Amino acid sequence: MEKMKIFLILTIIFYSMSFGQDTLSVKMNNYWKVQFEATSILLSNEIGVLYDYDLTSMREGKYSFGLRISTEYYNQISFDVGGGGFDKTFLDVNLYGRHSVRGKYFTVSPFIGLSFHLLNSNSYSDFYLIKWGMEWEYKVYKDVVGLMLKWALSITQKDIGYIGFGISYKINNRVL
Repeated sequence: MEKMKIFLILTIIFYSMSFGQDTLSVKMNNYWKVQFEATSILLSNEIGVLYDYDLTSMREGKYSFGLRISTEYYNQISFDVGGGGFDKTFLDVNLYGRHSVRGKYFTVSPFIGLSFHLLNSNSYSDFYLIKWGMEWEYKVYKDVVGLMLKWALSITQKDIGYIGFGISYKINNRVL
């Protein structure tokens, strides 16, 4: 329960930072977005909600460094020859540091950070792990709808992570 309280406090802080009108945020014109995404490839599926906030940006927002708070629900399915296999389902709450390069049609964002593993079908306990990944996005409609290729993997646990191709929908301060 304490872990959820910490997550909620961090969410409120970053939410207030993105909508605050202090001189630092107005001067820096920081980008923020809320993104809904769904990806899938063969036997791996992911649905996620994330919030990105740029702490600093260069060249009118083309290059930026910031934070990402996200929730990911994903599963992995494996079949063994001769029967058997497994179906693993996970729910992770993440706090990532990320770098973004935004072009006219594409955005690339590598990220790394702490993940709180809330649901593990093979275990009864929650735990923290470090995850890293990459997101490539092609902008289909402005900076609102995109096609994406995304992967995220645990550095410490080999069988935790996903890769997928999918779609994203964003609400951000560049379109509003």
